[in-house]
Amino acid sequence: MEQAGARRGLYQGLDDANVRAIQLVVTPLLMALLGVYLDARVGTRPFLAIGFGVLGLFGECVRAYVSYQQKMKQAEEGKPWAK
Repeated sequence: MEQAGARRGLYQGLDDANVRAIQLVVTPLLMALLGVYLDARVGTRPFLAIGFGVLGLFGECVRAYVSYQQKMKQAEEGKPWAK
């Protein structure tokens, strides 16, 4: 039974990694596409596309960092070095 629990943890970790990888790619891409659309409407090509793409990437990096910090705080809860 312990082996099944280890596999479950492995699969959960792989699932989390895949979701984060997809989010890291898709969110900036969608933001850049929104920028391309707005650039076409306003005529400021390619400034909004680049700006929105960078903004999406920055947002995903911040989200990943905050999520990591929360998980590490939760994992270290009750440990002697976490005072």
